[in-house]
Amino acid sequence: MNILVVNDDGYKAPGLAILVRALQPFGNIYVSAPKTHQSGKSHAITFLNKIETFFT
Repeated sequence: MNILVVNDDGYKAPGLAILVRALQPFGNIYVSAPKTHQSGKSHAITFLNKIETFFT
């Protein structure tokens, strides 16, 4: 099973790592999270700044 975990608190959020470890026995875990904390920006639009992706 493939499981996608997303958050808006950044990829270093402590709860994210805990959740990923708890889900590992159940399938392939994929995480999508911002580089920095982005809570409260659900209506934000990025069009002037570069959007980067990276794999860890």
